[in-house]
Order: sequence, then C-alpha cells, then structure tokens
Amino acid sequence: MQAKVRILSKGVAVAEKPVSLSASSPNSIEFDIPMTTPGASLWTAELVPAQDRFPINNQASTTIEVKGKSRLLVIHKSPKEMRGISRALQEQEFDVDIRGENGVPETMDELLSFGAVVLADVPATSLNARQMDLLKRYVQDFGGGLAMFGSENSFGLGGYYKTPVEDVLPLVSRFEKEKEKPSLAMVLVMDKSGSMEGLPIALARQAAKASVELLGPQDQIAVIGFDSEPQIVSDLRRASEKDAIQAAIDTIEAGGGTDMYPAMQQAKQMLDNCAAKVKHMICMTDGQTPDQGFAELTQSLADSGVTVSTVALGDGASADLLQSIAEIGKGRFYAATDPNTVPQIFTRETMQASKSAIKEDVYAPIVTTDHPMLAGYADSLPSALGYVMTEAKPATQTILSADTGDPLLAIGRFGLGQGLSFTSDLTEKWGGEWLAWDGCGKFWAQVLRSILRKNDTEGMEVRSAIDQNRWLIDITRRDPDGMPVGNLQWDALAVDENSREFPVTIEERGLGRYTASLPLEGREKLTLRLRDKDSNKLKVLHYNRPSPPEYRLSRDVPPALAAAPAFAPATVRDGLRPARTRKGLESWCSLLALASALGSVVLRRV
Repeated sequence: MQAKVRILSKGVAVAEKPVSLSASSPNSIEFDIPMTTPGASLWTAELVPAQDRFPINNQASTTIEVKGKSRLLVIHKSPKEMRGISRALQEQEFDVDIRGENGVPETMDELLSFGAVVLADVPATSLNARQMDLLKRYVQDFGGGLAMFGSENSFGLGGYYKTPVEDVLPLVSRFEKEKEKPSLAMVLVMDKSGSMEGLPIALARQAAKASVELLGPQDQIAVIGFDSEPQIVSDLRRASEKDAIQAAIDTIEAGGGTDMYPAMQQAKQMLDNCAAKVKHMICMTDGQTPDQGFAELTQSLADSGVTVSTVALGDGASADLLQSIAEIGKGRFYAATDPNTVPQIFTRETMQASKSAIKEDVYAPIVTTDHPMLAGYADSLPSALGYVMTEAKPATQTILSADTGDPLLAIGRFGLGQGLSFTSDLTEKWGGEWLAWDGCGKFWAQVLRSILRKNDTEGMEVRSAIDQNRWLIDITRRDPDGMPVGNLQWDALAVDENSREFPVTIEERGLGRYTASLPLEGREKLTLRLRDKDSNKLKVLHYNRPSPPEYRLSRDVPPALAAAPAFAPATVRDGLRPARTRKGLESWCSLLALASALGSVVLRRV
C-alpha cells in the first residue's frame, strides 16, 4: 500500500517522504537530515500508512550521538539577562541553550546531551526533588559538569542549603554572619493539623531546623505550631541555643483542625515585645483556615515593621488568602505543591530575611592558586560589583577570592564530574565589568571547558545487540599501540526511564574482550555508562525499546510458538465430558399457573 515515512526530533516532524510499501521484501527509505545540535539526541521514524490495524508498531526510536561544538545548558529566571555572555561563548565555539527557571531536564537522556549545566539565577524551589537528584547523578555517575553563578536566588539565598545540588558544588551556604548586619527576630508559624500527618510534618520539622542553623548567634527565633489552637513549640530565644530549639521542633506531631489566626496573633505579641531591628514571620498551612480578620492583623504587623511570608502547601490550602497576607505583609508567597520543596522555601526565606549573604561593592579578584583555567589571565581580571557569601568545602580549590577573603571562583571534583561556583554573576547587575572586558568570552570558555563532560573512548570499541529481551554488550579494549588490554577494572551503571539505577557486571571473556548482559523486561529506555577505571575511559550507550514484540509481525515465528498445534474450531469440544446440572421448576410452574388461569377464563365464557 501507499504510506508516508516521517522523521521526528523532540516530537516535531523534520522530514517526510512518500513510499510504496512492498509486502514481499524489506522497505528501505533514506533520509539526508542535517543534525545541527551536538550531543546525544532522540530521533524517531514513524510510518503513516493508508490503512493499518496495528498502529502501535509504526514507530521506532534511536539515540544518536552528534559530535560538534561543546553544548552548554544555562538556566536563568530571566533568560534575556544572559544574552551578553551567551554571545561571547558562542564566538568561542560553544552551543549555548538558555532556558527559563522551569527548563531543567526531567530525564538523564536529555541531561547527557549537554557537556555542562549552569544554574545562573534560579531558586531551588523551581527544581523538584527528581531534577535535583538527576543533576547530582549527572555529575557523580556520568562525569558531567555543574556550575552555579551568584545571585539573590543562588546558594543559600536560593534555598540550596543541604540539597543534592549543594552536595555537588565546591562552596556551601554556611557562613558566619557579619557583626554589622542588623539582628533578626523570626517566628515560624507552622500547621500541625491532622492533614499534615506523615511526610509533610516530617519535612516541616526538617525545614524549621534548617532555618535555625542558618541564623547568626545573635538572631532570635520562635516556633509556633497550630491546629485548632496555637502551641508554642519554642519561645523566642537566641539561635545560639540551636540544640534546645531543634529538640523542641522534633516534638511537633500532627493532629487536630486548622485555625491559623490565633497563632499569628501569638507570633505578633512575641515580635512586638522584641527589640530586634529586622522582624519576620513565615506562615505555612496545607488547609482552609477561617478568615477572622487576617487583612487587619497583617496590616498591623506591617505597620510595626514585621514582614510576613506565606507558604500554601498542597492543592487544599487557602492560596488566595495566603497570597493576600504576603502582599499586605510585604513578604513572599509560595505555592508548594510538593512537600519536598518546603525545606528549600524555609532556608531561602531565612537567608532573605537575615540580609546577610550578599556583599555589594567593587571587589578586585585575587588569585589564590594556580589552575589551568587561569592560563594567560591571572593579572588582568576585571572587578566584581557584588557576590554571595559562601564557604569552601575541605577539598575545594579556591581559584579567585575577593579582597575580603571570601571565595569568588572555586572548583571541586564530585564523583566522575566536577562542580564550579562563581559567587558573582555575568549579568549587568554584578558582572558589568566582566561583560565589558575584551577577554570575557575567551576566559569563560576556558573556565567552562574545564568542567565539560569528558567522553574519551579512544582504544575502546563497543558493540551492542538485542537477543531475547536482553541487551548484550561486547567491549574490545586496546592500548595506543593496538595491543589488547586485559585484567581491567570496570565500573558500569544503568539508569532506566524512571531514573532507577542498577549496577552492571562486566566479565572478561578473552584477552582485551569484555561482555555484559542486561535484562530488558519491563524497561522502555536504558542509559548505560561504561567506565574503564584503570585509564578513566568512559562511554555512554542508549537503548530505546521498539514496538511490543507481539506487534513485530515481520519477525520469524519463535520455535515454541511454531511447535504449538494449529487451531481447529471443529475439534474444540472433542474429549469434553457432558456436565449435568439441576434446574429449578419455578419457571415451568409459573407458565402452568398462567395457562391454567387463561384456561379457566375460557371455559367460563363457553
């Protein structure tokens, strides 16, 4: 019959050809398609026939690795702010993909199409737990690079405290608060009603404890839990008593109804009696609370200098009410559909309220150690106009520091990959001097190339095949002289379409030859990382399941099915013994009674 064949990339048809299908021989269709995007990408061939009773087997996909420019993913809540540095990197043979704050990939396959990822200005609340875990494994298990630039939404300010992303980065959000910064008094008003039972209340406790850790010793914090009535979990006291405060937080248990108004009143009384210069309140609930005059209460708080931020947890929360409270209270409103984001929201709010993580002035960078990324530029680097305060991890290489001693640029290894932190930024806000510098593009291309995912497969020949629902891998390993290499130590890992990972055993079958076998039952996609630990050679393979086997009608019939007897409808009942059953007489009696009644009427008429 007549049909069309389409080639799709990212779900979009990029080419199409008509074809006359032949039933007696294979049908080959050739396409010449330029692939301009480097890295691994998924391509799909789709058949659109004139008539088909089995459309489920009309698609087949494959992942194609395209060599070309180094590909970089940049995430910024305002992508246009990164156009300047993007143009400079493109001139240095980088392929730069700038996305908004919701542009972090959801699958490992998509992440692996990039050599490195840059989180330039995106809060942790814009990333879900799966995305954060993927970024960590992208670096740790697949040798990717992750960089973070400074902003009001980066490091601790962005809520990355104690997250998988912070695990990767060489700098952490903890620091000693400056003495000259104003002291803070903060009250956490937390829902502990029955609907918070389980994971939500556990994460709320974790969030409150993290807030305590981030405060300076002179700051004060109180925790009020509420259901139908308020409960003072920890009275307003200095954060230096964090052990006692955190122990009190651990006693919060879920149960009861939901009424936030009395708890906010109690928090107001605490803050009214406090002499701190900065006063802040965070209110969180997952339910509907009666409106008893929140607007007036919040306006009174705002008039006394207290800012109020709110968190609506889940779809059942009073989102409109909480948003209006945040607007009147000159704070921030968060709609948290996922309880896992609550700790990031609380830590971000704590850092924002303490106003102690940002320094804005002119800071000349000071070279603190030799590193290849500084080659040719150590004496000519421009100043930064601001940065986020952080601390270096023990194994971190701090490359540049401000004259205050705080880190500006640092790098560190994490698993097979590397993390990079630049505590200033590359926008007009803090990075105007950098963008105006003639060497900006070349320098940052040199810096970012140092963390790009390496794919050194020289001397490693890998072949794969599918046999009876197993993925068979055959590896041949040779040294630079072409001689086979034996007794190698391998590190192999597979990740399926649901981001579940499982180890893979590689066995030596001969001199320089190694094999592995992966079960494919129930898996639609697999990403396999092969790493020769002795010489750090790394190869990534992809598997995409074609249509279900029962719909691959052109294949040879499996022997077990071919040996089955042919179906003969006439012989279906052969050999079956009759089954006798008893039937009730009710229906016959009913008919007899009806016939008798009719007969008696007829006889009386006659």
